[in-house]
Amino acid sequence: MSLNPTPEAACSVQAPRTRRLETWACVLLAILVGGFYLWTAHQPSSIWGVASKTPEGYYPLETAGFRSGHLYVALAPHPALLAMADPYDPVANAPYRVHDMTLYKGHYYLYFGVTPALILFWPVAALTGRYLYEPVAVALFCSGAIWVGMGLLLAIRRRHFPAAPTAALIAGWVCLAWATPLLKLVEGPQFYQVPISCAIFLQALMLVAIYRALHSRSRALAWLCAAGVAYGLAIGARPNYLVCAAVLLIPIAAYAQAAGEMRGQRLRAFIRALWVTFLPAALCGVGLLAFNWARFGSATEFGMHYQLAGERFTALKQMSASFMVPHVIFYLTNAGFWQSYFPFFASSTGQPYGFLRYVPWTWLALAVLLRPRASEPGARPGLFAIAGAIAGASVLNLAFLSCFFGTTGRYPGDFANAWLILAGIGALALGQRLALAKRPGVFRLLAGVGAAVSLFFALLVYVGGFPKPETFRWLARAADWPAYAWQSARGGNFGGLRMELHLPEHTPVLAEPVFETGIQSDARDWLEIAYLSNNRARLNFFHAGTGTFPSHEFEIPADRRITIEARCGSLLPPFTSPVFSSWSQAEYDVARRDLQVTVNGSEVLRLALECYDSSPANLTVGRLAWFSGGMQQVFTGEILSIARLPLEKPEMPVAAFAASAPLEMSLFLPASTPPAVEPLLATGKGKESDLLLCAYNGRYHISFGLDHFGGGGPRSEPMSYDPLVPHKLVVWMGSMLPEQSGLPERTDGAATRLVVLFDGKVALNSEQTFFPGGPESAVAGRNPFNSTVAREEFTGRIAAIRQVEIRTLPAAEKTGVYGAVDMNVEFPLGALGTQEPLVVTGVSGAGDMVYLRYLDADHVSFGFDHWGIGGSVGKPVAVDYRANHRISVVFQSLFPEGSVAHASDLVRVKVDGATALEAHWACHPSTVDQISVGKNPIGGSTCGPLFTGRILTVAHNPAPKP
Repeated sequence: MSLNPTPEAACSVQAPRTRRLETWACVLLAILVGGFYLWTAHQPSSIWGVASKTPEGYYPLETAGFRSGHLYVALAPHPALLAMADPYDPVANAPYRVHDMTLYKGHYYLYFGVTPALILFWPVAALTGRYLYEPVAVALFCSGAIWVGMGLLLAIRRRHFPAAPTAALIAGWVCLAWATPLLKLVEGPQFYQVPISCAIFLQALMLVAIYRALHSRSRALAWLCAAGVAYGLAIGARPNYLVCAAVLLIPIAAYAQAAGEMRGQRLRAFIRALWVTFLPAALCGVGLLAFNWARFGSATEFGMHYQLAGERFTALKQMSASFMVPHVIFYLTNAGFWQSYFPFFASSTGQPYGFLRYVPWTWLALAVLLRPRASEPGARPGLFAIAGAIAGASVLNLAFLSCFFGTTGRYPGDFANAWLILAGIGALALGQRLALAKRPGVFRLLAGVGAAVSLFFALLVYVGGFPKPETFRWLARAADWPAYAWQSARGGNFGGLRMELHLPEHTPVLAEPVFETGIQSDARDWLEIAYLSNNRARLNFFHAGTGTFPSHEFEIPADRRITIEARCGSLLPPFTSPVFSSWSQAEYDVARRDLQVTVNGSEVLRLALECYDSSPANLTVGRLAWFSGGMQQVFTGEILSIARLPLEKPEMPVAAFAASAPLEMSLFLPASTPPAVEPLLATGKGKESDLLLCAYNGRYHISFGLDHFGGGGPRSEPMSYDPLVPHKLVVWMGSMLPEQSGLPERTDGAATRLVVLFDGKVALNSEQTFFPGGPESAVAGRNPFNSTVAREEFTGRIAAIRQVEIRTLPAAEKTGVYGAVDMNVEFPLGALGTQEPLVVTGVSGAGDMVYLRYLDADHVSFGFDHWGIGGSVGKPVAVDYRANHRISVVFQSLFPEGSVAHASDLVRVKVDGATALEAHWACHPSTVDQISVGKNPIGGSTCGPLFTGRILTVAHNPAPKP
């Protein structure tokens, strides 16, 4: 039996012109796919390159490690992490871990598949000396998987379905490219998406190799070998592809079947094909097991048990057959959410939408079961074999993937790409059957509706998750305009809610809901009323994941009627709504975070809270959409009226001030404290800027700091705050002085002072080097120059800004004392590769400094810099970052002129009694007030502005020991 009728006979129905048109359509569509996926993958950042000279990202770091001759990544773990008794404690390691890396025996590894590094990142680095960006890799792998699938559909169309409409082929290509979960892989791609997209691409190559093996007379074994290689590499990227071994038995059996009529011939052919196919796959598998053994001492350990994340993975039950059925149902049928605003439909946050539910094009896969009639053109042998291989690759992967402990929106591509190829084959089969039956209209209806609905949902989910929503703002405003115009014409408003309630006559024991917003149970907000004793009540605002914020109490009127006005972010339309066409993004962000509740005209609750996304379709009044314990599910009184409030554009605080006037900010700090650093006030420009920032230290604790661009700065101790009340923050930064201010203000030390007062308490009061700024450069609440230490904006609310007298600031702390410096210090953790000041004397342009450099996790070195000339650097010194160290520093300008010690030009640094640096340098003149310990107020470029460790004690010895 021959598997190989001539292609000419099979394709005799197709006109040459049609073949050429389909070929060109395939090429043009492939170019469009590649450009689209590459463009999307680049959207999260402004970097539009392909590769960088230094490794940036997890896979580039792994590649750099391989190129250096070791299996761990080219990134050293934080010394504090290595010093922990239990470095896998997700709470203790949070400040120091690199998220989702594997920590084992003092090194970082990737538990993600190694194949992408072997077949793409390492070859690119070897050939070009540059490291490919991970988003580019994801775009290439996704595009490659689609290109291969398109080519496979074209080959199957020409061999097996030459009479199918060209529209069926093009619709199959379009759905393969854009009605696919692969779209989610290129939206904000990180290292997670790299092995997933790589495995999908390799599976597509495996299917093409299977197709070629089924239809090749002389090279079947070579193609089987290629299929085995692709399969083995796919496992190296994603181990869940292991079960696809069963798929390879299909072309092996077909090869044996075609070998001859004799059982012995078939058996020998089967064994030969089995050997040729699985030997390269086995070699890949052995290599992977050896790779695991070399890293973790276990062939089956990929590193997940040593993963560092927000939960402990050392005892995690990763796989179970009990997960399979519910997860299969979830992947195929999980419901999305309808919204009132563009894009009108969304999937659960981070989760997939039902593949069968929302991509009806996939149902055409059933048409593959149609057996071609004798009168239909096209080859018969091999058709069901390739269809079975594609179906098996999809279904087996889905089943195995569903045994994993978790589900996520990144995973459906593992099974969806092959399924969409199969659906494309089904479209060709059905299209040919109905075309020959002279019922093309039926096919156009089925295929058109299936493709259109599938593209509709897939593209809406894609747009809804796009990392830069402003890209589609014009489209969103156009789509939302009809509803906006209709509502505006009827006098509708778009702000908060005004509700008149008649409270129940018999006071309920439990709190009752007033309204609820949100699209899912774990991402919702609600306002409730709680009844207290003595005929009093209060309103509580609940934010899922954070808790309840109580209002001030109020007295229930005699008629038990109250009017509530509530404004919060979840009641607002999205910024893309036409109603905000005259608003700036900053104004919208401020309004969205400003939660206000009044009762009978009196404000009872005000806080800064980022509510969850919602829309009018998700608003419920007087009841909860999802059950919640500890309260009534329905309001038992009477809702007399409900109305929307008009929008109120917020007044934006302006950081304008006089040359010598500090700022006093009235702040509502975030009620839902983010684990992040946020900007408060920026001065300067570009890389010559300073940023006052705040960091949230646990629940309702805040610390303040300064980032002198590229040099860091001081940090305060954590201070507690209450999100329900405004706080007063007074700030003075030397950069607030105008650059051309004539110089009386600069001679009193104001230009080098940093003062931060929080509710009257001193948070920071120190000398600090600043870049030139001036009042015109100040920006409040944003990070305009993209300092990497802070987010883009402050998520609290700046209620007001005013000026205060500079004389109200606390006195400057004077620290200068003559004498050799003896101090006990703790070195900072996480400063590797940086240089920080220890002792500095003199002024800008004529100063001297002893500084230290953190070389690695076990060594530091010390240096001396004489401004304008240079200096000396000592040899590396072994230190323990977990211990305290005594450091003594001696150089000329630490002593008054005329003293014996000042006459010597000796520069010496000792660490724990051992000499770390010794040289001879004459120093610039210095007064006692120009001696600084742990600071660099003169702006020397040799080191940063501040020693970021802890100086435990400081002593000044007027007569240092020799």
